[in-house]
Amino acid sequence: MKRNFSDCLESLPSPEYSEPEYQVLSSPKKTRVITRSHEFIDGLEGSMLDFVNKDGSITKKRLNLDYNHPKHLVVVFFGVINEFLDPINKSYEKLTKVFNSEVIAISSNVSKNNYAFPLINGSKISKKFNVLDPMGGGVYPRDVIMIFDKEGNKRVEIPVTLYNNYLLDKPIVEVLMDYLEELESEVMTL
Repeated sequence: MKRNFSDCLESLPSPEYSEPEYQVLSSPKKTRVITRSHEFIDGLEGSMLDFVNKDGSITKKRLNLDYNHPKHLVVVFFGVINEFLDPINKSYEKLTKVFNSEVIAISSNVSKNNYAFPLINGSKISKKFNVLDPMGGGVYPRDVIMIFDKEGNKRVEIPVTLYNNYLLDKPIVEVLMDYLEELESEVMTL
């Protein structure tokens, strides 16, 4: 069946038709919008979280970030195998002081916190950030690291392992430091 498009020509605007011109506004200088929200914190919606203490006890509290002195946030999701946390723990001081960042680890079945950084137990956060491992029955998170900048935007998601195979070609701490150094250099240029 052939279509007849001759009727369409009658509905086109006449040659005299013109769109109104809108003035394009431009700013002579760059402006930086400061927001008081944080994508990670907003994802939690003020929930009470289970923080694991050194002795294995659980403390329920909210995660509070200091908005007056913003830092980059490194969120480490890990499942059953947590061997990549040890190098992060050894470099914790450097990550927090030199690169002006905060490190938080999250899993769903942790009995003790043997690390210098806070450890949150629960799958609620993993589910909100869509990092639950389907191979683990959706109970444990995948081994993923997310880095949020000082404004609270998720800048990078680094898959660490896949099917228990290490995916990175260099140590995890070097990868983290490279990303954090890049974020710090962006802050310096603004």
